[in-house]
Amino acid sequence: MLSYRQLGHAFFSDQNPTPLPNCHYVYINKDLSKNLNLDHLTKDDFNNILSGQAQFGSSTPLAMKYCGHQFGHYNPDLGDGRGLLIAELTEHKFATAIIDLHLKGAGQTPYSRQGDGRAVLRSTLREYLMSEAMFHLNIPSSRALAIGSCPEPILREQYEPAATMIRTTACHIRFGHFEYASYHLPREKLKELANYCIHRFYPECLKAKDPYVSLLKTIIAKTAKLIAHWQAVGFNHGVMNTDNMSVLGETFDYGPFAFLTTYNPSYVCNHSDTQGRYAFDQQAQMGLFNSQCLAQAMLPLITKEQAIDCLKVYEPTFNKHFNYLFAQKLGLNEISESFIELTLTMIHQNNMDYTDFFRQLTYSFDDKNGRGRNIALDLNQFDSWNEQYENLLTKQHISHKQAKTTLQVNNPNYILHTHIIQNAIDLAYQGDYSEFETLCEVAKNPFTQNPDWVRFEKTKDSNDPDMSLSCSS
Repeated sequence: MLSYRQLGHAFFSDQNPTPLPNCHYVYINKDLSKNLNLDHLTKDDFNNILSGQAQFGSSTPLAMKYCGHQFGHYNPDLGDGRGLLIAELTEHKFATAIIDLHLKGAGQTPYSRQGDGRAVLRSTLREYLMSEAMFHLNIPSSRALAIGSCPEPILREQYEPAATMIRTTACHIRFGHFEYASYHLPREKLKELANYCIHRFYPECLKAKDPYVSLLKTIIAKTAKLIAHWQAVGFNHGVMNTDNMSVLGETFDYGPFAFLTTYNPSYVCNHSDTQGRYAFDQQAQMGLFNSQCLAQAMLPLITKEQAIDCLKVYEPTFNKHFNYLFAQKLGLNEISESFIELTLTMIHQNNMDYTDFFRQLTYSFDDKNGRGRNIALDLNQFDSWNEQYENLLTKQHISHKQAKTTLQVNNPNYILHTHIIQNAIDLAYQGDYSEFETLCEVAKNPFTQNPDWVRFEKTKDSNDPDMSLSCSS
């Protein structure tokens, strides 16, 4: 088995969880548990693992060491400060060879710095819901297996219940791992890390003339495609530091995040991002910056010219994938960048909800004056846009019926906006998890209309100004 442990203690520290007393499971992802062949675990088993009172089988937990660029500045003092890799599963129903189990909120590690190593219930409920929502929106993402909570108060802005969460993904290796190996370890250790990633995740790179160049190109392309997905669905990550970027091109490390409501391209979901570095309309550029950091870290293994050549993959990959996704959102086969710009400008100037515009556009095929038109403030502007849209459908030989079908399967009916999640959290803090459990079902079925979920179609008039709801704790 290609275990992370084989990289040696330069990349991790052995660390047992600090037990969390009176911890009990809050929610278990039964579908994921079944696919991981873990449905034999009892509720007591989950309680013991979530509380840190029992190891997972014979696995020895570890905390990973890495570095990273945080808000553009290099920080060498990073690592798993409150989470532990507790197991690597090989017997499961997924295509990947190994699935990591990671316990978040497990207590202090050698990399906690001044942190307490804990998580609060609010942040774990948020991450659970959002990671499931992203997965079922067909966007690559880590996923949550189970949540545990206990009455022990944890101080953030105020005292909140402590919590733990088991996160799953095929890989917890970040861009920051390569920065750490490149700048703080012998070249041979960087080579070992690259070889490990190739053999475990990208064996096809072994067939290339230079496997390390192929590895870098592959990671950069996956990153570009991921961020194109974010932009197409209106997702703002909030903290795109290199230590939060997975080499698998997955959405990773949910801290501050939000979906756009009213379309605002410069929206910033992280209240600490005062310069707007990770604003919604900056995410594509930040993906390139992070790719440049990764390429820089790999220079001991490749030439500068090869690194530059790899970076040239990013922009055309992003543009091609985003254009394809946006065309699908409009029921088209292809689309020009000028028409994308025209569409986004019209949505922005009309103060439209980003998700709702595409959802309501479906109705315009049934009624010329349907809700697709009525959500516009400037009807003349909408009619002018719609005339060009109709011309594109005609030129591409797409009937209204075909376009409507494509729209329905590519535009979600339900997006878990901040205020929707926060309402479920407020109820959970009162001991009522019914709304959270409902949102778990909504997250799994974003494209299916359900009359019982009408309340989740409603959004606020503008992006939620209380961005503190998006903070990680």
